[in-house]
Amino acid sequence: MLLLKFMLKNKNEEKKKLKNKKRKGFIMCADLYQTNTNPLKLNTTLNDDKKKQSVTLRNVDGKRWVDESMADWPTNDFRMFIGNLGKEVDDTMLKIFFSKYPSVQKVKVIINPHTNKSKGYGFVSFSDPNEYLLALRTLNGKYIGTRPCKLSKGKWEKRAEKSSTKEGKRPKLPK
Repeated sequence: MLLLKFMLKNKNEEKKKLKNKKRKGFIMCADLYQTNTNPLKLNTTLNDDKKKQSVTLRNVDGKRWVDESMADWPTNDFRMFIGNLGKEVDDTMLKIFFSKYPSVQKVKVIINPHTNKSKGYGFVSFSDPNEYLLALRTLNGKYIGTRPCKLSKGKWEKRAEKSSTKEGKRPKLPK
């Protein structure tokens, strides 16, 4: 895809960046077709002939890049975090575990690239908020492989505020 290159226009911006440099990263959405331009213009609208797509920009340790893996996830979904997964769990096992919910759109177990084994957590995307809540309530603590899983709401608050259900509100999650 596109390589993202940003150039600082003056030394003041560079000094601010070095002063505020942190080891943690942040995510922001940008427009795919405008990544070759100034970063401040990334959220502008496109002409009608181009389809608008969102990409995820990552900024960690002063380096910026496009995270193409986030483009695979559906928009306006209800994402669930699954923790305490065993090393043997893969995408197929997780998909089978959630197979009784037809609104499951995507499952992903996060894999350690060095060992090709699970890092112990993953994500599931639902299109129906009612099935999302039902799965969150009923499957928490059930065994996936050799360990009981811990389910929780995905941490996509900014994106979740923009999307809405048919009633106009996001459902309340159990505590």
